[in-house]
Amino acid sequence: MTKDVNMKQLQKDAVDIFNQGFACSESIIYAIKKNFELEMSDDAIAMSSGFPWGLGGGGCICGALAGGTMCIGYFFGRNGMGRGGDGPRGRLVGDDL
Repeated sequence: MTKDVNMKQLQKDAVDIFNQGFACSESIIYAIKKNFELEMSDDAIAMSSGFPWGLGGGGCICGALAGGTMCIGYFFGRNGMGRGGDGPRGRLVGDDL
């Protein structure tokens, strides 16, 4: 993983892949995975395929927002039961939930 990310390039990559046929949520995950050089399975992109067009066409939430939220979960979310730990994956989940 790299922390030295060019945000303009990340944005360009998301727009370019969207224009090639990915949906909003898929485009965001693809661009974040690529630009942060994450060792993340392409299954994460597949998992986001239910979010485009407002949760499968329902218009309930922006697909780009859903994809971004999934990536925040990847960086800071829990990967086990409980309320989170001391590491970066647990900091966003605590007493506020």
